[in-house]
Amino acid sequence: FVCTLLLVWLTPVIWAYFAWRARREPAYRDAWGERLGLGHPQAFKQKPIWLHCASVGEVNAAQALIAHVVTQQQPLFVTCFTPSGKTRAQALLAEAIAQGKAQVQFLPLDLPWFVQRRLKQVQPRAVVVMETELWPNFCHAVRAAGVPLILASARLSARSLRGYQKPLLRRLIGKTLACFTHIAAQSTADAARYAALGAQPAQ
Repeated sequence: FVCTLLLVWLTPVIWAYFAWRARREPAYRDAWGERLGLGHPQAFKQKPIWLHCASVGEVNAAQALIAHVVTQQQPLFVTCFTPSGKTRAQALLAEAIAQGKAQVQFLPLDLPWFVQRRLKQVQPRAVVVMETELWPNFCHAVRAAGVPLILASARLSARSLRGYQKPLLRRLIGKTLACFTHIAAQSTADAARYAALGAQPAQ
C-alpha cells in the first residue's frame, strides 16, 4: 500500500523523465499506452511465457532462454522498460513476431490497476524476470493470479544488499521476494545475498 502511494506520487515525475529522455531519444514517445496497460496484446493460441527484461543487457542475457522457448514452439510475450531493450528484443524475435508467436511491449508502470489489467489480458502460463527487476505490485499480481514467477540469472551487489536491509525496504523486498516460485542466482555470492533478505535462491 505504501509502495503504491509512493508510485502514485512519483508518476508525474516519471512522465516528466520520459518526456525529458524523448528530447534525445524519440523512442521514449512511442507506445505510452503500453506503459499504462492500455490496448490489447496479441492473442496466442496457447498461454504464453511472459519474459521481462529491463534493457539491452538483460535481453542479451536472456538470448539462450528466448531461443529455447522459440525452438519449443512456445508463444512468448516479452516486456522491457527501455526503448533500446524493446528494439533489441524485437530484433531477436523478428521471425517469431512475423509468425504471430511472439510480441514485445513496454512493461506497464508498477501500479496495481495497470499491471493487473495487462496480466488478465496476457494470461501467461509462467512469468520469468531477468536479474534484478523487482517490481512489488507486478510480482504480487502474478502471485495472486497463481502464476509461477521465476527470477532468472538473479544478481545482487553488496551495495544493493546494504540498501535493502534498511527496515522499510527490507520488509518490502522480503514480501516481493516471497512472491517468487524459484530464484536462480548467478553465483554463490549472489545466492547468499538473496538468502540474507529471506529468499531461498538456487545457484
